[in-house]
Amino acid sequence: MPSVSVKVTLSSRKEILKWQIHPVIENPSLYDFFRSLASGQISSEVFINKDYHDFLLKAKVGNSIKGEFVDVNIQCELNEILQTFGNFILFELQIPEDYQPSSIQRENNAFKVLVSNSTQLALPSFTLPKKPNKKDLLRQDLVAWIKNNGGGWKGKLAAESTGKSFINDLWNSIWYVDTCGIEKLKGRSIYPPKEFEEFFNRSDPSNYKNARPKFDYDCLNRHANLLFGHLNTPWMDNSQFTSIYPVIERFSKCLNEYSTYLKEQDIKMSENHNLSIPVRSIDDSISVKVYDRIQFNSNSYNRQKYASLNNKLSTIPCWEVMDVEPFAPPEPR
Repeated sequence: MPSVSVKVTLSSRKEILKWQIHPVIENPSLYDFFRSLASGQISSEVFINKDYHDFLLKAKVGNSIKGEFVDVNIQCELNEILQTFGNFILFELQIPEDYQPSSIQRENNAFKVLVSNSTQLALPSFTLPKKPNKKDLLRQDLVAWIKNNGGGWKGKLAAESTGKSFINDLWNSIWYVDTCGIEKLKGRSIYPPKEFEEFFNRSDPSNYKNARPKFDYDCLNRHANLLFGHLNTPWMDNSQFTSIYPVIERFSKCLNEYSTYLKEQDIKMSENHNLSIPVRSIDDSISVKVYDRIQFNSNSYNRQKYASLNNKLSTIPCWEVMDVEPFAPPEPR
C-alpha cells in the first residue's frame, strides 16, 4: 500500500496540519483523498475544522519537503501524481473574503438578536390576579389601547421599566378621577378626551357602601404633573406615540385645569374666613315675599286688620320708604 506525506495550510499562512505520512487506499483523486483525510476516515487523529471543508482547495506536489512543488489539478488521480512528481503533497485551503469563523457568526447572530429585540416595539406585561377587579381590568385595557394606537417601547427592557411606569401613572390618574366623579369635571365644563370615555364609570364607591371622595388639589395636581413629566421625555417624541401624545396632553390639561379651580376656591374660602365683616350684608340676606293683592283682600278679616296700612300705602309713591311698624296689629303675628 503506497503512502504519502501530507501538509495542509490555510491560505498559505496558517498551518492546519503539519507534515504527516498517511496511507493511500485504492486510487482516489487528490480531492477525494483530502475529503477522506479531513473527515477522519483515513486517520481519526487528524482534525480539520468543518468550516474549512468547503473552502477552495489547491494542491501542490514535490519530491521533498525543501524541494520545488508543482501545482496540480485536484481531480488528478493520486497514484499517478505520486509516481510522476513525488509523494509530498501540500494542500492549500483558500479563505473566502466574506468568511467569518462560526464563533464570530454566533456572536454576530446573538448581536443581531439583541439589536432586533432592542428595536422591536414591546409592551409591558402585568400579571392579573385570579379574580381581577375593575381596576385590574382597566390597566389591561390601557395596554391594549396603546397597542391598538401603534404605541410601544423599543425593546422589552424599556417596556418593562419606562412603559410600565407610564401606564401605572396613567392608570392611577384615570382611576382617581373616576372614583371622585368624572361628572364633577364636566360640571365645570372640563371634558376629558373622548378617547378616554370608555375608561370611566367603572369605579363606584357605593358598591362598597362608601361615598365618593372629594377631589383633592394636591392629589390631582400630582397626577397631572406625573403625566406632564412623561410628555416631556424623549421617547414620547417617537413616531409610535404620534396619535397617543395629544390624548395624554389633553387629559393632563384637564387635570391641571380642575386642580387650578380647586386651588382658587380654596384661596377664596380662606379669604372669606379671614374677613372682619360678613361676606353678605344683612340687607342682601333679607328676602321679601310679595302676595297676590286679590288673594290677600279676599278675606274680610284681613281687609279690616290691614285697612289703615292699605290706606296709607295708597297715598304715597311706590318708591318712598315707609315704616310699617305702627300699622302692625297688636296681636301676635
